[in-house]
Amino acid sequence: MKFGNAFFSTARISVLSLIFFNTDVFAATVPLEVFGHLPSIENVAISPDGSRIAFIRTKGEDRFVQIMSVDDHKVLVTGQVAQVKVRDITWADNDNILFTISTTDQAQGVLGTKSENYVLATYSLKTKQLINPMRNFPDRDEQRGGKSTVTMNTIVGSPVLRKIGNYIMVYIPGLSTDDEGRLKPTLCKFKIGVNLAYIVERGAEADTSWLVDKDGKIVATDEYSQDDRRWNLRLRVDGKLKQVISEHTEIGTPDVAGISPDGDAVWVSATDGDTNQRIWKAVAFKDGVVSGSVPDANRYDSFLSDRYGSRIIAGWKKTGDQSIEFLDSHVQETWDLILANFPDSHVQFVSASDDYKKWAMRVEVRQRGYAFIYFDANTFKFSQIGPVYDGLTTIADVKPINYKATDGMTIPGFVTLPPGREPKNLPLVVMPHGGPESRDTGNFDWWAQALAAQGYVVLQPNFRGSDLDWSVMSAGFGEWGRKMQTDLSDGVSQLVKDRLVDPKRVCIVGASYGGYAALAGSTLDAGVYRCAVSVAGVSDLVKFRQHLIDRADRHDSSGTRYFDRYLGAKGADDPVLKLRSPLQGVDKVDIPILLIHGKDDTVVPYEQSELMFKVLKKANKQVEFVTLKHEDHWLSHSDTRLQMLQATVDFLLKNNPPN
Repeated sequence: MKFGNAFFSTARISVLSLIFFNTDVFAATVPLEVFGHLPSIENVAISPDGSRIAFIRTKGEDRFVQIMSVDDHKVLVTGQVAQVKVRDITWADNDNILFTISTTDQAQGVLGTKSENYVLATYSLKTKQLINPMRNFPDRDEQRGGKSTVTMNTIVGSPVLRKIGNYIMVYIPGLSTDDEGRLKPTLCKFKIGVNLAYIVERGAEADTSWLVDKDGKIVATDEYSQDDRRWNLRLRVDGKLKQVISEHTEIGTPDVAGISPDGDAVWVSATDGDTNQRIWKAVAFKDGVVSGSVPDANRYDSFLSDRYGSRIIAGWKKTGDQSIEFLDSHVQETWDLILANFPDSHVQFVSASDDYKKWAMRVEVRQRGYAFIYFDANTFKFSQIGPVYDGLTTIADVKPINYKATDGMTIPGFVTLPPGREPKNLPLVVMPHGGPESRDTGNFDWWAQALAAQGYVVLQPNFRGSDLDWSVMSAGFGEWGRKMQTDLSDGVSQLVKDRLVDPKRVCIVGASYGGYAALAGSTLDAGVYRCAVSVAGVSDLVKFRQHLIDRADRHDSSGTRYFDRYLGAKGADDPVLKLRSPLQGVDKVDIPILLIHGKDDTVVPYEQSELMFKVLKKANKQVEFVTLKHEDHWLSHSDTRLQMLQATVDFLLKNNPPN
């Protein structure tokens, strides 16, 4: 597939002007409701033959599944799914769709705390039926006349599709209870169009995953034992599963990326002994031999596999905007030509037909708009599927930044600039990400954009502990509440030095770990900020550590070890837990604090904000508390997301007005 550059060079201006509204950067401020509501369109997916596009359209609190014909833009299906949280859409074939849905509830048949439970449903365009094939599934023994087994409709991973003969088989990791009532990870399968699933295999360890080949055979199983702290990989060699890797790991386990492009091996992550950086190795099906490294793969963080075989076809590069790169040179050539039509814009791959002639991507054009775009490589035509956010016509500029921490470490990050304002002596909002083992990118961030639209500069630093690479991440070990915190205020100092922001008009806003950092900014690193907003933040590290124990149902787990590693703690009684808890430092608070928390949060319990509010109130500090009813950790509902955003902006306008 080879294209000349003539069309694309002449089409650039017309593409931008036809697909996006031609707006003025100095237009009126975008209403807060535009950012506060859920995206108008999300989960866009193209069918295997490229003839249809499926997506979720949201209006207020109601979600609708829409399926549209590509050729004539005719809407084939519009189905209301009410307020159900649809997490993913996958085409099984050209007529059947898989929906991954989550609810915050008690898992069926399991005692303990609430959790976010994921279920799977299928929809047929031919029969117009929505079915739940995993509502009940028998054990293999039952197929041979054995005893029925109690099961659960809970999945713990993404569906894997395989063409077996003339039908599509779906393989899905889930949970089930055995005859003794013990919860087991379970690989299940069901045939598209049949309302019944079967158990393929149960895992021996709680952390077990499987890899199946194009014929539906298990070719790899990886398990992690919390008791032995050992990760094992078994690979099908000469027709039998054979242990090929066994290694001790306290916390993170290696990733099985998928089957190599040539089909001869499995790609597995490993740690390089010399640099401690993550590299990719190949484990051969022929003999189970582990290669030293796969050099071409080591520039990627994660991978995209083909629809029906789990063969790796693309990788997301280790860059700030996590751009994709295709391994097939012809496909990459098409992608490069798509990118050429949107210069100085963020373009994110979303979906494609199996022949990569039909494409869907999210395109963010500075000061113009943010939309899902469709491209037909056969006709060289671009068209808009729809705006990601209805009413969003102006996007603030996002600039990369690098600055020095006090100890000399370079901290990268991004600065979002308020549209239409001179970049000088502006008010600042520091917005640290959650995780903390996560990262911010230069891609569209609805929260940062909303605050910039109000007139604030927004700083999003990738402080030490972020997962940019091993050196940055490991620099955060033991630095929770210490250098991870001062990395933020060092960023403030740099922006003040650059005369971009006014040092007297700085607030800190964050969610999850970022919420903890906001509270720590008023206790452990006081004197920098004039107000703080904590959304679902941790305030009491002792109680939060106990929550991790309760959730894992064991005192020692990879979750508690992960937490202890960042804190430098040596167990539940380590005094560092109290020393770095904002709850213990309320006497140092001399700024207004806003606490916001979802009532149904299963990641950071609601009581973390509730306790902080009570202690601050008792100490006569300036504090407000907003409860988000029926909301989870990820702000999955429009009404409560807008409630959070409105409360945050009102609080900032009162305590740190932009004008």
